[in-house]
Amino acid sequence: VGRTMSWWPCKSCTHANVAPPTPHSQCERCGCTLGSMGFVDLVQSGVVSREYAQELMARGPPRGAGPTSSADLELLRLKDTFNLNTAAGRAAAMRQLFGNGTRGSCTAPAPDAPNLGSPVFRLPSAPPAPHSDQWIGPPSNVSATLEGDGAVCIRWDAATSRDCAVLHYAVEMRRGSDVAGKWVPCRQVAASECELWLVESLAAGDTYTFRVRASAQEPRLPPSSWIHTSEVEVPLGAEQLGSFQAQLAAGLVLQRLQGDADRMERREEEVEQRTFHIRQRETDLRASAVLLAAERSKLEEERRRRDLWHTIAQGVETEEEARRLFYRRQDSVGASTSLTVESAVMVVNADRLRSYLAASPAADTSPVRAHRKGDGLLFHGCPEAAVANIQSDGLRMRFASSGMLGRGLYGAPDPRKSYSYCRGSRHGAFVFLCRFNLTTAEHAGPSTPHRNTVFDEYCVYDERHVVVLWMLKVSE
Repeated sequence: VGRTMSWWPCKSCTHANVAPPTPHSQCERCGCTLGSMGFVDLVQSGVVSREYAQELMARGPPRGAGPTSSADLELLRLKDTFNLNTAAGRAAAMRQLFGNGTRGSCTAPAPDAPNLGSPVFRLPSAPPAPHSDQWIGPPSNVSATLEGDGAVCIRWDAATSRDCAVLHYAVEMRRGSDVAGKWVPCRQVAASECELWLVESLAAGDTYTFRVRASAQEPRLPPSSWIHTSEVEVPLGAEQLGSFQAQLAAGLVLQRLQGDADRMERREEEVEQRTFHIRQRETDLRASAVLLAAERSKLEEERRRRDLWHTIAQGVETEEEARRLFYRRQDSVGASTSLTVESAVMVVNADRLRSYLAASPAADTSPVRAHRKGDGLLFHGCPEAAVANIQSDGLRMRFASSGMLGRGLYGAPDPRKSYSYCRGSRHGAFVFLCRFNLTTAEHAGPSTPHRNTVFDEYCVYDERHVVVLWMLKVSE
């Protein structure tokens, strides 16, 4: 059943508008006008009469500017199909538009019928539903206010969008004194800003209207609809209108720029402080890294020294083993005294250990086998004054004295023989447990023609053939 058309679909957002269409109808949802409708829709909806349609066909779209709407595009398609410069071509185009008087579900008005804007239209049972994928919405709360003498500030809230981002905002203005009502572009504003100050090109005593719309980053999406502001009147007597320097002198723009500069300065100070702390932290970390590397080097050196020491000190690697050897070696026949160990200190000298290991055969844990191989554990006694030097630097030939077997470094299997060299020690007697390489050593004892009738004694003449392992404090 046909009835009077009471709604029209928006070509941008497909929203069903309930008001009858007019030449200046705006979409209730996105704000676009009927100019976005197709040419056929304009004619068949009654907004454009058949006489005006024939005039548009004869005139065609605006020259040099390109098509500006879907109606212009449809005119171009008709112009490519028919020769619109002749009456016959325009008549053929009209027949293509209206056919036998109907097109689709719309009944076209008669050629002499007035343009009422309400043709007979067969409506579906319900308006068409909008698409689910939404476009970019227009900005909201658009306002224009007069700030001081002749400066206008246009502000708005950011546009809402769905599945797309805002590229920029376009701002245009229209003078109230302009009879043609031409919109003049101001400039584009970045998407991150929602404010525009206008100082130049404003005439005193005139009124201005501004409009703003948003454009999407996706080029295939159309921009949002225009949102207009109310009229703003620039007062008379503002001779400095249009002068940006005058506005700066008045302090209007300067105050805003000063605030931005203050915020930037505070931000720079914060960045400098953070940079300083980061650099200070980096310096501390580097110093810590150097200390850790030095400590690690010390630990590695200590580990290597300990490994060398344990390689040479087989059989006496612990204090308990050194004490047992000390007591076990006191078995010489004819000796009346017995000694005890009060304390024991490990002696580790990396240079002396490496020197001995390079010049001596592998150590043996058995004293008997070691003695047969020329490698044995012997004790060395000395006066109290020489204890510290031997502990730190080992037994050296430059400090050796001449004895029964000549000038050399002496050692005895029985600690009591070494204890006899600790005479005159007021703070205790110290005996050193050493590893000797006896391959070239001289021997004196009960079985030799020397004066030793109780204890055996050995002497080496190369300081690389002896290394100190323990320092023992002994007493009778």
